[in-house]
Order: sequence, then C-alpha cells, then structure tokens
Amino acid sequence: LQDDGDAFPAPASLPAAIEESAAPVIGQPQVSTPSAPYYTEDPVDAPAIEQPHVFSSTPHPLVPGTEPGTVRTLSLASEPRTFPPGAIAATIRDGSLGAGQLPAGPTTSTRSQIPDILVEATGPPMIQVGQRATWQIRATNRDNRPSGQVYLRIQLPAWLEMESNQATSGDVDRGEQAGGLLPITWQLSSIAAGASETWNLELVPGENKSFDLQLEWSVRPAPLRTTIRVVQPQLHLDIDGPGEMIFGETRLFTVRLTNPGNGDAHGVILQLEPGGSRQPVGTVAAGGSKSLELELTAEQAGQMQIRAMATAHGLVTVLADQEILVRRPELSVNIRGPANCFAGVPAIYRMEIVNRGNAPAEEIAVQAALPLGARLVGRSQQDPADNSVAWAVGRVDAGATRAFEFQCEFTRDGSHPLHVRVTGNGVDPAADSMTAHVQGVADLKLVVNDPQGPRSLNELAVFEMTLVNRGSSSARDVALIGHFGPGVEPVKVTGARAELLPGQVLFDRIAEIGPGEKVVLTIHARASVAGRHRFRAEMISRDPQTRLVQEEMTWFLGEMPTVGGE
Repeated sequence: LQDDGDAFPAPASLPAAIEESAAPVIGQPQVSTPSAPYYTEDPVDAPAIEQPHVFSSTPHPLVPGTEPGTVRTLSLASEPRTFPPGAIAATIRDGSLGAGQLPAGPTTSTRSQIPDILVEATGPPMIQVGQRATWQIRATNRDNRPSGQVYLRIQLPAWLEMESNQATSGDVDRGEQAGGLLPITWQLSSIAAGASETWNLELVPGENKSFDLQLEWSVRPAPLRTTIRVVQPQLHLDIDGPGEMIFGETRLFTVRLTNPGNGDAHGVILQLEPGGSRQPVGTVAAGGSKSLELELTAEQAGQMQIRAMATAHGLVTVLADQEILVRRPELSVNIRGPANCFAGVPAIYRMEIVNRGNAPAEEIAVQAALPLGARLVGRSQQDPADNSVAWAVGRVDAGATRAFEFQCEFTRDGSHPLHVRVTGNGVDPAADSMTAHVQGVADLKLVVNDPQGPRSLNELAVFEMTLVNRGSSSARDVALIGHFGPGVEPVKVTGARAELLPGQVLFDRIAEIGPGEKVVLTIHARASVAGRHRFRAEMISRDPQTRLVQEEMTWFLGEMPTVGGE
C-alpha cells in the first residue's frame, strides 16, 4: 500500500485469545466542530455534531506476500460530501420579556435530537486472494424513539469485488468510482426504537494488497418548525349559591370563571372576602370555563356579604358580590320531676326543649346522664358503660317547643343528680340538671325448708332458715328464733352463734343485712316421740320494724316391727 496522507495510524493490538475470531468494529459518536457545507451561519453559533470513534481490527499472522488491514469509521461532517445536511441537535429557545409583557410561564419548544445510534462492523481481519469473505454492518437505535434518516457509506478498492450485499431495510446505492475507490451507500429512512438493521457484504479480493475498510455514517434529524400566534385572554366571574344560611352551616358556592377570549388565562387566583382565603385556579383555557365549588361556613348571624375577586397574569381584576342572610337557632332545655321519691318506685320526669332563635334547629339530640343505680323504665337504649340515655329529637322549628316524659327507677337511697344536655347541628349546646332525694326501704323475706319426707327417731332432722333482703336499704338489728313442739329438742346449729334452750333456739342478733344479701342458718334437732311435730321460725327486725313468722310440719316415725320366719 503506497503512502497515503489519509491513512490512519497502525491498528491497536487486541488480546491473543480473540486472534482467531472475527474482529468487531464499533462506531460511537463523539463531539466535533462541523465544517462547511453544513452551516452557512457564523461558526460560533453552529451547534455541535457527533463524530464516531476510529477503531482498527486485531492484527493476525500475515500470509506471505500480504500486508495488515485496518477498518475505521469517519464522521460525514469531516469533509464535504453529497449526503443531506442536518445531523445536528437544535432547540427553539425561550425569548426574553419586554415591558408590559406577562411574567415567565409555560412555553412551547420544538426539539430535534440526534438519537443514540450504535454502528458496528464485524468481519475477518484477513482475506485470501480469490476467496469470499463476509462483513456485516449493524446499526442499532438505542434510544426510546425512532431515529431520523441514517446514512452509512463504505469505500472499496477497485480490485475488491463485492459479489453480493443484503440489507434488512433501506436502499443500497453504488456511486461513481473515483481515485481507485468505489463508494457504496446504505440509506435507512428510520430505525425503530430499540431495533437493529443489518447490511451483509460478500467481498472477494483480486490482488494481494492490504486496504482500509472505511465506514462513514450520519443521522439526519427531522426538520424543525413551530407556529406562533398572538392571543388575547379575557376573564368573567359569576357566583352561584344560597341567599340564606343557618349559623354554623357549611354550604357549597359555585364560582364560575369564563374565558371568552382566544388565549389562555394563566395564573388565575380566586380570593374570597371576608376571610381573605386564596384559591389558586391555574389556567382557564380560551373559550372555556372552570367551575369551582367552595365550602363556606356561616360564623356570624345576620346579614353577610361575600365578595369574590379573580386575578390573572396581564388581566384586570374582576369582581362578583352576593348578599347572604344568616339565621341562627337558639335552644334551651329544662327537666322537671319529683325531688323526693322512694327507691324501687318509678318516678316520672319531663323534659322540654325550646327553640328561641329565628331558624330551625336540625339533628337535635338529647342525652340524660342517670346516677349510679338508676334505670330507665320501659326503654332499652340505656348505655351501661356510662349509665346514659340518648334520644334523637330531630327538627325543632323556630319558636317551637318539644316535650316528652320518661320514667326512672332508683335502686339506691341518697341524693342523686340528673343531668340533661341537648345538642344539634349549628347550635350551642344547652344543659339543665336537678337532684332527686331517694329514700331506701329494706324488704326482708324469710324462707324455711324442713326435712323432706318422714324422719326416724334415730336420725337428726335439719331445718334450714334463709333471710333475704329484697329492698334497696339495709336491714339492721335482726333477730331469729326457732321454736319446736313437745318431743323435739335442738342439738346443734350452723351459720351463726345461738343459745340452745329446751324446745327453742335463740340466734345472736344480726347487725345488718344489706340490699340483695341473704343469711342462711340451720338447726339440727332430734325427736323423742313419734308423730307430726310443728316447727316455727320467727324473725324480728327493728330497722325497719318487721316481724315475719314461718311454720312447717315434720313427720317423725318410731321403730318399725321386724318380721322374721322360722
């Protein structure tokens, strides 16, 4: 190969492990300064173009009489050529604002970007004269969008015959031979995102000469174009909502912003008075509208005026007013009933709810807190957790009175407060209370269980006496006496200390029997005379003064005659 000013440096050596394999050549774009004829503007303003790396194949042992070969890739921007220009990245930049213009906001930009294209050339580093060798050129789009037009060109010596070439896509054109080199161009209209296209060439050398396989490629992005139009936005404001509200009520107001102009209104902000709350609306499109639902709460009774103001970039402020009458209910509650009552006896109480305001009260509820030991008679919604009762009253019109009664039974004596509280939607709570003085009463009951069936004279008979306080107050200083008829004598007692007398048992006095408590006492007795004998138990209480008597008859049997045979 004669000395050539365009020749590339000697190829770099690759590891010996791949000496016998094909040597791939990969072209990766690099930044370089473009030259004519691609740009007619000042070179300072010309954008950069990507230029591939230059790679060479791995050297192999030379066949006698041959020279080593090299493969390289070149950028089409390095010298003038007939390929279409435009392999650049360009962007329409934002302009600056002059006096009276809108503040900086969203802009429209058009971009053309060189896709991420990888070009590889793979083939044998050594070819024997007269033998066929296959080289493959692969173009891969590693971007996430389709590429523009891709151009690849190789130049082959005149003595190197290309027997065949096959491409998966695009057109392959042969150029005019010049300077002993034949240019061949592979043109692709586009490469899909993530796809690859290949170009297979079968070459047969006719002379024993080494040569450089020069691969040049470029990408032509899509042309740029944008349309700029002049617009004028306008803004119109309406308020739609109720003319009357209830105090504490939250209602929806619809604010409708309309843009009858032919340009978008940007930076729209809605402000409400009183309160000064600001609601960013954003952009209202030309010829369109936006309806915003705003929640307003009436916090003061009487006449109220609300004002909505809308502002936008470059537009005058628009206003809308609306008058609202705020009505307010005012509730009171009271409870009446007997201040003195007895435990265990139901008492009737009456509650009255009055609305003294100028608006109906909605969702009214009443809660009564009952004292410990009290229960509601005839109702089942009493909450055992806090001993409270709730009623759903519903609506109470302005100036109206709602009244209802309930029966309460106290199970304990003492002074017991009753509290009632009324609440509702948009009203202040109201409460009332009273105290019931409850007098408790002890209610004692005596139960006697005598032996079941007849008993013999040889065994003990057990008489059981049970005292139960069924009242709401304690019974104090309680005495119990057991009486037997002639022929029966007590032997022992259980449950309490007692004095045994002929035909009689005197138990020690019981200091107190509380509400719901019971005392069980037993007497063991033996009869000496057969027959039916009477047993009487007598209970005497001083507080409260009570006397209870209970009698039972027990049958005692004598010895039965024994019957025997000879």
